[in-house]
Formats: sequence, C-alpha cells, structure tokens
Amino acid sequence: MGAAMIKLSSERTCRSVWLICVVSVLAAACVDPFRGSNIQLTLRAGVPVPPGEGMTPPEQGSLPADTFFSFYAVEFVFERDRDGNIVVDGDGEPVVADSSTYHVTDFEIRPLIDRDSPCFIEVDKTEFPGLHVTRLEEKLRAETGIDDPLNPPSGADSGRVSDVLNAAERVSQLNVLQNTVKAVTSVSHVDYPAVGTACVADGGDTGTIPPPQCTDAESNRVRLDLCRQFWADHPEHYEGSDKVFTIPLNGDFFGTVEAINPLSGAQIGGAGFFVDEVLTGLDSLLINWQFKDLDGDGQPDFPDQTGEPDRSEIGTLFMQGLSARITRGVIHVPLRHPTVTTISGEAAIFPDLGQDGVNF
Repeated sequence: MGAAMIKLSSERTCRSVWLICVVSVLAAACVDPFRGSNIQLTLRAGVPVPPGEGMTPPEQGSLPADTFFSFYAVEFVFERDRDGNIVVDGDGEPVVADSSTYHVTDFEIRPLIDRDSPCFIEVDKTEFPGLHVTRLEEKLRAETGIDDPLNPPSGADSGRVSDVLNAAERVSQLNVLQNTVKAVTSVSHVDYPAVGTACVADGGDTGTIPPPQCTDAESNRVRLDLCRQFWADHPEHYEGSDKVFTIPLNGDFFGTVEAINPLSGAQIGGAGFFVDEVLTGLDSLLINWQFKDLDGDGQPDFPDQTGEPDRSEIGTLFMQGLSARITRGVIHVPLRHPTVTTISGEAAIFPDLGQDGVNF
C-alpha cells in the first residue's frame, strides 16, 4: 500500500492534502523553504527622522526632507599571500583587496502619526468613519450636547459623558505621540493629493479630500472613500494609528526607534525585516539615506544644487558596522554614525532561514 500511495502522490504532486500528511517524505518537496534572512534592528533614541513641516532637524546628523533609508550588505575579498593566507596590516587587521555591495531592503523612519495628514482618520467600526482624528472630541461634544464632560447637563447619559472624556484624552495625546515615537515603516514615493478648501456640505468638490475641520457626514464619507482609494493605489504609503501602533491605517509598520511610550510609560523599540537575500557572507552592513523619487522619473529627486559627483546611486552613508558571529549562527552588527556618537544601533541577522533549524 505504501508503494502505491507514493506512486499516486508523485503523479498528482501534492494535489491532495491527505496525501501530503501520509507521505511526509514528499511533503518537503512540495513546499519550498524560505531561503531569505531576518534582520532584527535596534535603533537608539538619537536616530533622527527626516525633517518635515513643523519639525526641527537635530543640529548634528540631520537629514534632508523627502529621504528614506536602505540596507546594503558588503562582502569583502581579502588580500592573500602566495600560500593563500590572508594578509594583515600593522594593526593585525586583514587587508581588503576588493568588496561587493548589494541592496537588501528599504525603510523609512518617521513620526508614528502625522496629525497634519489629510488621511489621519477614523475608519470602519467607529462612530464617525472618515472623521479626521484631530476633530473627534469636537464632533462628540456637538453630537452629544455635552460641552463640559466634567459638568454635564442634567440627565446626560453617563456612557456618552465617558465617550467625550475619552475622546478629549485621546486627542490631547496626539502631539506627544507624534513628537516622541519614531516608527520604522515602508517607503512611499508619493504624496497625498491636494486637499480641498471647502466642506461637502458647503458645496466643496467631492473629488478632493475635504479639509480636517469638515466634520459633516458627507465630508466624512468623501474623505473616507478618497483616502481608501489612495491607500489601495499605494499600499506602501504609511499612515499611522494612535490606537494600535502595530496596525497602521495603511502601509507596513516594522517597529520603532527606542523610546518611552508616552501612553503607558513602557520602553519600546526594535524593528524586524524579512528579506529575500541570504546574508551568510555578510562582512559589513550599511544604512544609507537617499532622496525619494516623488516625480516618478525613476531617479532620486536630487536638489538642483547637488553636483554630479554627489549623485550617488546607493545614497549617502548614515550608519555602518562590521559583522561578528555569535552563538547559534546569528550575525551581530553594531551600527554607528560616522561622526555623531548619539546616532547608533545594532542589528541581529538570522542569515539563512531555509537552513536554520535552531532559531526559527
């Protein structure tokens, strides 16, 4: 029976789930293991975000606006003597004869939320889908008639009083969240379209996103529909959430820069990436910054004053480190800025998950 079952399974090549379960020897041939790597990145609090509207860049290690980061892996070819031994310099360090650098993945560092974003909104399963989050307290006060939840009108529903109090607390925390928590996210090379100037209830254009101060039902509906359409067209565009950090409204959330969560007082920090490259030969890891391609011409949008020699295809070095193997085959890379000591971090790399029978 076993031989017949093996013959049947080979003919149908894993079309039947029960055959996969019975003939385990064939199951491995049916599912290709993931041969990529996992990068666990820890960035210290001094790592900045590119400046944007209303943000002041740090005095040292500052970054231009509209930039993103890239991981680059470096493999060295060492100089060898006639006997094949690696040549070392006067400090006992191996002499590098050549190297190869290849792109691994991209990411952004940005504020967890953006209160000025036209699509920082309430979504499904909320009381006011499409409402701009910054207007939640205002909207609830108007809807309930509870202007002062600490001194509510006679007969006011206690649940609605709590709703207004909770909304007030939530809105009051938005500023500190934006200025304290730095998210590590997917990269977007697009901006939201221009925002309208009038509410839909006042005859505003339904083809543009209504401004945040518009809280009428039609403006909320149009805002929700247009933001959803933009997100569907640009799934990589990050729009953060103040409710659950790890579930953004759109885009990918990989983690955060080290910080104290202002809502709970807990320490947060750390980001993770699964990448296709097998990084077993990694000798050095670079984090470079590069200008975005917002005009869509396939090239970074270098400022006009940037000379041709400075228009690097792989960007500008931001952090780097040499690899060192530690227990269980994990590659540890301390990362440092070339000149600013407060900009630092480290990466732990699981270099070949397809062959990793210990860690994953």
